Amino acid sequence: MDNRHSPTDFRAKKCQFADLPTSRFAPSKREYISTTATPSFGIRIGKRRKTWLVVKDQTRTKIRLGHFPSMSLADARKKAMVELGTSGIPREAQTPAFPEARIEYLAQGKWRDNSRKQVTRQLMRFTWTKSLDQITHQDIAHALAQITKPSDAWHAHKDLRAFFNSCVPRYIQSSPINGIKPPSRYIPRQRFLNETEVRAIWQWARLTYDTLLEAKQAINYLETQFRNLKDHLEDAEPESRSLDL
Repeated sequence: MDNRHSPTDFRAKKCQFADLPTSRFAPSKREYISTTATPSFGIRIGKRRKTWLVVKDQTRTKIRLGHFPSMSLADARKKAMVELGTSGIPREAQTPAFPEARIEYLAQGKWRDNSRKQVTRQLMRFTWTKSLDQITHQDIAHALAQITKPSDAWHAHKDLRAFFNSCVPRYIQSSPINGIKPPSRYIPRQRFLNETEVRAIWQWARLTYDTLLEAKQAINYLETQFRNLKDHLEDAEPESRSLDL
């Protein structure tokens, strides 16, 4: 069913719904009552039905949300905010500044300690203080261009993209990093060790292993000697338990 209606002329009133309970709206031939707080949201009072509506500003197209009383005022208001693309609160008041959003993002428990350090290091490169919805495509492109080391630039782009994606749609409608490609392709360093290097590592590992093995054998020997000494002292006569050191 198409819930969109073409513009229609009918009598309109504005009021606070809290001051005029919807259950007391008197039926009429065609009357539209909107709220002064959100003029685009209102209720149409007909002869048989009371219909919640939102009106698009530019086209004046009416979108039917549901009927009263099967849909409450609270539910109708929530649905209206979705249709209008706003929560009813000015975006400046609900969108945090970049540093605040960064703290909230890093406080999540989805990383291991080392990964958290790396993500934190990359995001701390960006020093914007304005709110998230004021950060532009150009701001990000300029900041990424300042990172000269290819691997750092690649990781910074990756972590910043994940950060902004986590802010959609809670704080911003779309990510400002969309369309910005990584400054460079990150290629992990790959190199095979030559024979001399392999021998050196093997000798070091062998020496370390032999040293640890000898230390373990020495510890076992000392533990055995102390155990034997303890047994000897327990079996000896009380007057002969003194030990000259």
